[in-house]
Amino acid sequence: MPSQKTSGTQTTVIDTLHTLATVTDAGVYVIALDLNDMVAGDIIELDVLVKVLTGGTARKYLPTAIYVAPLASPVVLSIPIPVLWSVIFKLQQTDGATSDIPWEVIQLDA
Repeated sequence: MPSQKTSGTQTTVIDTLHTLATVTDAGVYVIALDLNDMVAGDIIELDVLVKVLTGGTARKYLPTAIYVAPLASPVVLSIPIPVLWSVIFKLQQTDGATSDIPWEVIQLDA
């Protein structure tokens, strides 16, 4: 049964990369973002990084997801991400007005 691993609300600062969460427990995770606060002209990017080996470096797992307002569906979820060592979720707003972005990391195999 899925469970919430961690959550929060990030107030964006234009061109600042914000680390939303670093999870170091093995599992399968998705991140959910509520982008309802975005207005026309806002651009938000999401990066997901994972470690392949326990002593390795976290590297980009997926291409950067780019969201441009207005969105037809303001709630977005990543694909499931299988993790053995760690996953890091990072968010950056590259254009527009500051936004408050609620988010949660969901563990699918909890």
